[in-house]
Amino acid sequence: MVEMRGEIEKGIKILEICEHISKNCEIFSGLGFVIATHYFLKRYTLPLRPSREHKLIDTFNSKYSGSIKHVSEFLISLSTSKSFSDGFSILDKNLNFIGICRMLLIKKTRIRPNEERGTRFYVAKIVSSYKGAKFVGIIESDKKAFYFVNGNTYSL
Repeated sequence: MVEMRGEIEKGIKILEICEHISKNCEIFSGLGFVIATHYFLKRYTLPLRPSREHKLIDTFNSKYSGSIKHVSEFLISLSTSKSFSDGFSILDKNLNFIGICRMLLIKKTRIRPNEERGTRFYVAKIVSSYKGAKFVGIIESDKKAFYFVNGNTYSL
């Protein structure tokens, strides 16, 4: 539990920085990221840009591994990119990227959509309860930030 609290604190800090930066972005489609295990990555995600994902991950992790500031800036750069703005990014507990531009796979659930929010919100809430997901953070295109832990929703 102590380890998970650290992951939640890191996730909130990343989300706060991203929210602050996003307010100054003219073009911003929103973003989503998950702090999770490799099990989660393999079980619940599919790459949307597999031919470019690994090179981008290797380049970033070799320079900036674990830096909350750099992770936040990189997430914003992905969300403003035409090539990588889709999907969720996946980070491990040490804030290394293990997936970029990933589609999250959802199972049938009893969770009902929030009709005021879109697909990103709904998917984030659902997958936050999956094995291996420690923290899910999103910023929607209207620049409102939310995070999810164990199926529970919180706003900044």
